[in-house]
Amino acid sequence: MTRNELTLSLIRAGLYSGAWALDDDTYEPVSREFVAAAMVEFPSFLPPELRTLRDVGGGKKLAAPLWLPEAWDCDNLARAFGVYVGICMARDAVLTKRTRGNIAGGKLNFCPTPTTGHAINWFVDHERNVFCVDCATLNVTDLTDAQRASIFAGESI
Repeated sequence: MTRNELTLSLIRAGLYSGAWALDDDTYEPVSREFVAAAMVEFPSFLPPELRTLRDVGGGKKLAAPLWLPEAWDCDNLARAFGVYVGICMARDAVLTKRTRGNIAGGKLNFCPTPTTGHAINWFVDHERNVFCVDCATLNVTDLTDAQRASIFAGESI
């Protein structure tokens, strides 16, 4: 997908604010399943000091990124997760002997409330649909119309 096609996907999803850094000429769409697998693997990619165990109910715990306000929080997690998915895509390209563009994904910043900012990841799938992941919770998330309107920056990773 070209930079223009990527931009059109972001516009259709109501995410593109114009103040974005899209550095590459071509981008490789990524499936939701690929990103879901990366969400499960991501905590083990982090150093032990930057991960924790999160209670998921039923006496089960799941590895999750540690949250350290201003030191290792949403923007750091979103950038790290985007890079991790890119690493997974590059590994897959080597294993399958395919040439790929940069991952069709990155990070965006928005204001969930008038006084706070938050960063999450965005990805474009093979059908050119955009989906978002909140690395703080490692969940796929939908933005409200108000949150979409508050997007103030974004970038490809």
